[in-house]
Order: sequence, then C-alpha cells, then structure tokens
Amino acid sequence: FTQKVTDGSGAAVQEGQGDLWVKRPNLFNWHMTQPDESILVSDGKTLWFYNPFVEQATATWLKDATSNTPFMLIARNQSS
Repeated sequence: FTQKVTDGSGAAVQEGQGDLWVKRPNLFNWHMTQPDESILVSDGKTLWFYNPFVEQATATWLKDATSNTPFMLIARNQSS
C-alpha cells in the first residue's frame, strides 16, 4: 500500500508505503516499510506495535485501540 498524509491545503506532509495482510475478523499485519519501519499485528484480541529502530514492542487491547477507526471497516465482519 501507499499512504499519503496531507495538510488542510492538500500539500503532502508525509508519504509512506508498506504491506498489509488482513484475515477477517480482526486479524491483520500492517508492515510500514517507508519512510520508517513499524509493524502493527493483531491476533483478534491484542494489538501489538513494534518499532524496530528502538527495538520496542507495545501491546494493548484491540477493542480499546481501534473501536472507532476507519481501518476496522476493513478488518471486522460486521456491516455496521
């Protein structure tokens, strides 16, 4: 995938790319490769964030971290 973050005028603030694997419901691996590597992995209950640069992993409950995010429209099974 490619990702582009823009400001209010449409100017690019940051661009990135990576790979995304999704298996419904709620299983995914979001591997950002550019500009800086980071990895988000969900086992359906826990969301893991790993930053290889600082060699640090953080875990949180998936439902708390993503309950109202647009990404969950892709990862979940429910239509609403």
